[in-house]
Amino acid sequence: MEAPDDETVVMKMKTPQAPNPGADLPIVPSHVWEKIDDPAAYENTKDVVGSGPFTIVESSKTSGVTMQANPNYRQGKAKIDRLVWVPYKNTDAAVQALKTNEIDMMRDLTNAQYESLQGAEGITTLVANGNSFSALAINPGAKDIDGKYLGDGNPVLQDKVVRQAIVRAIDNETIREKISFGRGLPGTGTVPPIFAKFHWDSAPQDLPLAYDPDAAKKMLDDAGYRLNADGQRLDKTGTPIELRIMGRSSSSSHQQVADFIGPWLEEIGIQTKISMLSDAQVNDESVLGRYDMYFTGWGMGPDPDYMMSINLCSSRPNADGSGSTSESNWCDPEFDKLYAQQRAETDSDKRAEIVIDMQKLKYDAAVNNIMYYDAKLQAYRSDRFSAPQLQPAKDGVFLRQNGPWGVYSMEPLEATGSESGGGSATWWIIGGVAAVVVLGGVIIFARRRSQTDDRE
Repeated sequence: MEAPDDETVVMKMKTPQAPNPGADLPIVPSHVWEKIDDPAAYENTKDVVGSGPFTIVESSKTSGVTMQANPNYRQGKAKIDRLVWVPYKNTDAAVQALKTNEIDMMRDLTNAQYESLQGAEGITTLVANGNSFSALAINPGAKDIDGKYLGDGNPVLQDKVVRQAIVRAIDNETIREKISFGRGLPGTGTVPPIFAKFHWDSAPQDLPLAYDPDAAKKMLDDAGYRLNADGQRLDKTGTPIELRIMGRSSSSSHQQVADFIGPWLEEIGIQTKISMLSDAQVNDESVLGRYDMYFTGWGMGPDPDYMMSINLCSSRPNADGSGSTSESNWCDPEFDKLYAQQRAETDSDKRAEIVIDMQKLKYDAAVNNIMYYDAKLQAYRSDRFSAPQLQPAKDGVFLRQNGPWGVYSMEPLEATGSESGGGSATWWIIGGVAAVVVLGGVIIFARRRSQTDDRE
């Protein structure tokens, strides 16, 4: 690494690497961090230094994060002087606060909350195409990093034919229509359509495992999974197949989706048992492979490398769940080979072809049925702010971007609210109920195995 001048860093790689390593390296102040003996234990909660358009003034788990405009920001000081990211445990209370001018912006609205804001005076709502998907994970026989079986997944799911039949029996488009009011986009591979270059673009009916319950029945028949007199599908030991579906009790949709999937699987002879657990329980059970199927969701940035990497054999966890992160508790040496190829391919078109092939390979394994790409429902007080810059510019989000442009671009229409230094107004923003971490003006939301947001 070299620094030819005060504003340039040059990295010379030993081997070709498509992902830009600089994108994942946070720039931190040496005068703070060089004095820290144990960086992993340093909480960095006082006198936080940042280089984005807003820097942290104070933060707490109860009152949120207060930020002020950075006068030294490279593109100029923001028009908004101060931001307060307020945590709400109850999103309905946050919606009410938006209506009564207690907060000015909100993301992650439910469909019902979005509908309740239609026609509300002074509020503009937004339906955006997002960077995440909602999916049903199917346990392929989870193993730990040493290749030993992990958890208690039903052994019948180790047969790819059974997993594929399950995918064929689920009508993803009906789920999108009924649960998301037709919002969002049909699911195919891991990469959402907003990242068009790496997205596997296919119509739902053209997918290899498109909804077809009759085809699902034939697959199971041909594979030797016969029906008993009660119409129950039997495994190879003659035991009726019953699979568990796990979801989050905190989700507004998981129980509803499970209520659709249960009868569909029963139609092909598979019984189901549904349980809604706490977020912490779902996290633990899924990491340790203690599930048959469960609702999950991930989001990603513009480069697909990380999302591909968490499907590598080397991403499997330790026996106690610690260590690496695996998306689907799945391992395929062919996928690992393709991953190495795409990571070294510097021709972007050729790399995109490899990444799409990787998505098709994982789709064929039927370990993660991507039901749909999530719509992002957001709202702001348009009687107090100018319209924000969206990302993407058409049908994009203004909160939770890959960068600070949404909030940075907004200008107050009038000086209302609490006065701060310089006569500018203080504007109140709700960041959602998830934990919020602010780094250099870029808003990063980290949620482990949540319904619609990834680990980023």
